[in-house]
Amino acid sequence: MTVSDPPENDPPPGKQSFREAVRDAARNVLLQNRWIIPLALVLGGGAAAAAYANSPGQELGPQLLQTVLLLLPGLLLILLRTEGRWQLLTASLIFVPLAVAWMLHDLNSSSVTSSQFGEVPVPEAFTIRRYLVAAGIFSPLLVLGALRWTTILDRYLLREFIFPFLFCLVAFFAIWLIFDLNDNLSDFREHSPSWADILHFYVVQIPHIFTKIAEAAVLIATVYALSRLSRSNEFIAILGSGRSLGRTLLPLFLCGAYISFLYLVFNYQWAPLGEGKKEFLLDQFSDDQKTAIATKHLYINERDRRSWYIGEIPYTLDSEELRIVDVQEQDAQNRRTKAIQAESATWDIETGRWSFYRAEVTQFSQDEAVGPVSKFKDWHHETDWRESRWQVVNQRIEPDYLGVPGLISYVKTVKRDGLPQPHAYLTNLQHRWAAPWGCLAILFIAAPLGISLSRRGILGGVATAIFLFGAILFLTELFLALGKSGHLAPAVAAWLANAIFLTLGGVFLYLRARNRSFSLSFRRTNGSSTRPPDDQHNNLAQQPQQDVP
Repeated sequence: MTVSDPPENDPPPGKQSFREAVRDAARNVLLQNRWIIPLALVLGGGAAAAAYANSPGQELGPQLLQTVLLLLPGLLLILLRTEGRWQLLTASLIFVPLAVAWMLHDLNSSSVTSSQFGEVPVPEAFTIRRYLVAAGIFSPLLVLGALRWTTILDRYLLREFIFPFLFCLVAFFAIWLIFDLNDNLSDFREHSPSWADILHFYVVQIPHIFTKIAEAAVLIATVYALSRLSRSNEFIAILGSGRSLGRTLLPLFLCGAYISFLYLVFNYQWAPLGEGKKEFLLDQFSDDQKTAIATKHLYINERDRRSWYIGEIPYTLDSEELRIVDVQEQDAQNRRTKAIQAESATWDIETGRWSFYRAEVTQFSQDEAVGPVSKFKDWHHETDWRESRWQVVNQRIEPDYLGVPGLISYVKTVKRDGLPQPHAYLTNLQHRWAAPWGCLAILFIAAPLGISLSRRGILGGVATAIFLFGAILFLTELFLALGKSGHLAPAVAAWLANAIFLTLGGVFLYLRARNRSFSLSFRRTNGSSTRPPDDQHNNLAQQPQQDVP
């Protein structure tokens, strides 16, 4: 072989694929060119300055949010190209202003301190929401800081888990989006909403979709990552380096706790409101802007002997009127004394006055010789009625569509009015706090079942994990149904499934740490069984055999 000849072991040069060419071009532009970051920052800063000049009287919260969004491309590039303190500084320039903007926006909201339609206000619940969401926005900065204290092995295990988890989230959301578009595409074509309206329609539902797919994504990512490490014997090498099983899985458990925290941030209010707002937004696309959460509602006020029939209850109870209203008033002998039939009705929270629009008011006389007298009025007012808007419509407020502030307000209002204890609302309130920690319970179940330290294979552990995941879903729904019907205490119904499977996951983790089969722990030993446990069997196999004379 001469000097000019190529090496015999080198593969012949092949043509670069389109995917590799795009990847290399993106890497060269975004990560290697030094001019791209100053250009992005200059463009973002110029756009922010122009926005300030056009709206000088804008509040501080929207200004901060607008500035961060305009500078976000340049800051993200700096975040990707730096490490250590500079990376933390760049992350703080992104997440700290976002958290401050949220706090200022929420402080200016009028719904946190006042009653909207006669319910008990709960400003403390909205204060918890404010700080909880701010902590969720600020949390990526804390995660980046915590990663500096981890080892290379911890980061490797986290990377093996996070990539499948994110892939599952994107895949599940894409599947849901395809099915949802298939259902709503005809409505989009008929009413022709703008792209901004369609984007808002799906962005509002992201928290709800995350709460539905997070547990399945955690299960699949955990089983996939740990089974992959077990199949390549990397897990055995990690344990052979002196680390215990609990210390090895600690990054996964902390990551599961962080996912549960994000689940809690979404589930506190945004997820249930997004689920209930779906039909409302679809109706908003049509020409008729009037939407209803319930129709043909009947409310009977036994104390004042009045019965209400409401044709349509609007979605926004604090601003829209009740439509197609029929009120019948009776005396002690159940004889009608007054009837009001109106096109709509509104209630003033300041004065407690009911106003009926385009109303027909009929007075009934106790004298049979005198017939009823009806009068048509554009506006008819009742100032001495004790019903509030909440009392009239509260039976049609779905607990599944209420966040923690709405559920707390409902429970307190029921207690104030002396109504029966609302088991369904108390159970849903406890479930808002308990549901996020199902991700951690699933991680405790899937982690020991996805690990195989012997030649038995991982198929049995994976199948058991999937079966237990189905059992978690079944028992959760069963306990919730028992709690809503009053057969279980609300706290027990909401937390019992998580407690059972966290305990079961701890038992599995204890057995896996000792390389013992799960079936042996439930098998009753007797004198006829001579096979030792797995750990004792492995110790005997490692002892040298002695020569027999």
